[in-house]
Amino acid sequence: MTTTNYSILELKDLLNDLENLSTCLMGLSAVSEHIDSSSYHRLVDDQYSLIQKINSYASMLRAIDSGEL
Repeated sequence: MTTTNYSILELKDLLNDLENLSTCLMGLSAVSEHIDSSSYHRLVDDQYSLIQKINSYASMLRAIDSGEL
């Protein structure tokens, strides 16, 4: 049996990934005529999934910190 280790550093890593992906999407939108639309939409979907994961992770950290878990 393994124990999941939740930490602020892991949340920071997820936020860095989101920042990198968001920066990439902003740059790609400037040259949208050269980008395959399905690939771009897949990246946007990945961005949304990452935001949901970050939100869940932050909620878990909050619950751990408050003693709910």
